[in-house]
Amino acid sequence: MGFQDILAAIDIITGPDPSLSILGLSIVVAIWLLWLCKQALARFYKAGIFVAALAFVALFASVRLSLLWLAGVASTILAVCLLALLVNYFLCAQRLDDIVGKADPSLPNCDYVAAFRLMNSVDRDRLSRRQLACLDKDRIFCNIYLGNNGVAKRMLEDENLEPAFRHFALHIIADAACNRAGSQAELESALAEKSDKTDPFITVQLWHNRAISYVVNGQFKVADDEFKKTYREAKRLGVRNKSFLLLLFENAALNKTKIGLPDGGVEEGWGLIEECEKALVPIGPNDFGQLFNLRLLFMRQIGASIEDRNKLYLAEVKSTLSNASLSEQQRVVAIASLGRIAWSDGLDPAPVLNFFDERDRFLCVSDPDARYYAHKNLSAMLSGLAVNDRFPNILAKSVMRYFRDGDAEHDLDVMEDGLPPEAILRRSQVLRERAALALMVGESVERAVSYTDEAIGLLEGSLQVMAALECRWQLARLTLYDKPEVAKLQLSIAEERLAALNKQPSLGYPYFEMSLCYALLGMRTECKGAYERAAGFETPMGQYAPGVRINRTAATFCARFYMLTEMLGNPEEVCPLLKTREGRAWLSRYPKVSSLSKTLLCGKFLGNGDFVPAMTRLFLDETGKLYAETWLVVQEIGLAFDLDSRKPGEEYGLVFEIQRHPLIADGDALARVAARRGHTVLDARLNQCNKDLLGADDATAVFDVLDALGILTEGRVPTLEDIMKSYLESCVDVPAGGWDASAEG
Repeated sequence: MGFQDILAAIDIITGPDPSLSILGLSIVVAIWLLWLCKQALARFYKAGIFVAALAFVALFASVRLSLLWLAGVASTILAVCLLALLVNYFLCAQRLDDIVGKADPSLPNCDYVAAFRLMNSVDRDRLSRRQLACLDKDRIFCNIYLGNNGVAKRMLEDENLEPAFRHFALHIIADAACNRAGSQAELESALAEKSDKTDPFITVQLWHNRAISYVVNGQFKVADDEFKKTYREAKRLGVRNKSFLLLLFENAALNKTKIGLPDGGVEEGWGLIEECEKALVPIGPNDFGQLFNLRLLFMRQIGASIEDRNKLYLAEVKSTLSNASLSEQQRVVAIASLGRIAWSDGLDPAPVLNFFDERDRFLCVSDPDARYYAHKNLSAMLSGLAVNDRFPNILAKSVMRYFRDGDAEHDLDVMEDGLPPEAILRRSQVLRERAALALMVGESVERAVSYTDEAIGLLEGSLQVMAALECRWQLARLTLYDKPEVAKLQLSIAEERLAALNKQPSLGYPYFEMSLCYALLGMRTECKGAYERAAGFETPMGQYAPGVRINRTAATFCARFYMLTEMLGNPEEVCPLLKTREGRAWLSRYPKVSSLSKTLLCGKFLGNGDFVPAMTRLFLDETGKLYAETWLVVQEIGLAFDLDSRKPGEEYGLVFEIQRHPLIADGDALARVAARRGHTVLDARLNQCNKDLLGADDATAVFDVLDALGILTEGRVPTLEDIMKSYLESCVDVPAGGWDASAEG
């Protein structure tokens, strides 16, 4: 239709002939409605506009024909339609604002589960095109943060999405799938596509993630510049997301320690932490604990003494106890969390124990999620303490009662019932907690396996590759002793999955975990192999929690211990390197040499100084002569190393969790075996042993063999330097009284 045709149509509509004018208008409206039907418009708007158009034509006709009654009806219908469309638009806008209030991570009351429920209650047929686009964007992010990455990825196939947003979301999904190459490619695409239309919060996250990629690649100075730029732009764009700001300043401060500053980045790092505190103003109840965690993490990074860390910790406990802005529930949860920190960092547990002197403290905690994790944190702290004292023992029983009497299971039920099927990450976490709880309260191992298998299925079906792998080695740890065949299967699958992934630094972490599992299963070749693969990734461990870093250290000790057993099992390699007659005689008798000499050799090979911590179990034979079995213990990693233990038909030398050593764990079986040999079982004691306890010949032999082993291990990992580096980075001092010096069988 040309311009002249339009003018002709207008002439007809406004002409003197009513019939022709009504017909002309009807044709124009009909053409317009046909065009409207083809547009991507919600059905509610299409229906409303259709009725309004008919009412308009009727109103026009009534005016041209002077039908007053028809004019009244038509005008009423038209007004109602327009009002309905307007009211619907604003009601939908309000509903979307409510969703944004729950789904926007920059807001303090962000709750993706609540946001997802609101989304599902929205009638998509009542939304405008722009509103629908906003809803779908929020839905994509909700699915990602809930862990439902498969659904999110399918939604991102929509080419109409803002390009930078689309690539950023795909970057996050690829990262969760351990696809580093894909993640980096999507990150670069997002940075290239960002524009003035890109959400400011997405923009600063892109810059932050690029800075992290520089850190991963060892470009610390470039990363430092990128962190500075990110914070400047976050201020300029008005980004107030506290979680993001905390993460930004944490990474920036830790990176300061790596860029070669004269003081190791201490001054500038603390300056960033002070700036972070200013950026979080006004500081809310949850911010205090997060700022404390940031300070403590930085102190660990710079190698601050346990005394300085303890001062910070005690100040935080005092501040939490006196903070009037905290509700009693928030205070209980915060103090329980501090208790876990005390346990993991070797700090003073007394203030936490004093706070929880009454079980009634938990009565104020109404939220099942908060109540469960508060008990879990307190349980972790108590598990690391000696409970000979009446007070902590009463507290430990009270906490254990929560888990054994069904309260914990009830809270987990409530937590799970409140989750939609799409909340993959949180549902899988509840399942993992159920598995751990099942073993804690003595339920069947099969039930724990079933829960963890279900969690693995959820995660793998949602492209959560690393989270699924974490479940697999958690399942391996859960079944090490009761179902070793299950543990071996899970480790085998995990290795298969990891082998299919691109090499990236973060993959060093699971190999350390698997190396430790293999060690406890007595699979020495697999233990060393997994460790060597882990070491090849050069994973920076400072970002991980203390428990993870301790596991890394434990794997380092285990791999070197099994290196020792391998060499002692091949005396033809060691013997040519021996310099003394005593050394050759000792090696020729091995393993039938004193357990004390083997323990001292093992301790020195694993990096101990003059004194080696050893557990000794005493026996009394039928003649009244004392007989002793001795093995190495490393309390900081909770492991025992025994060159006298072995599986039937295999080489000597096994690793145990300290309290699972066969000369401690099963007192009844030990007593029966001792009785058959005419021995009486006495106590087990932790001692500090040195060469002075050996005879001169044995002492000479041990150090001669040690020197030979040092030559054989040159160029092999882990070295003594690897052990010490890992130990210093990962382990903490044992709190006074934190280890029971005697353990009855």
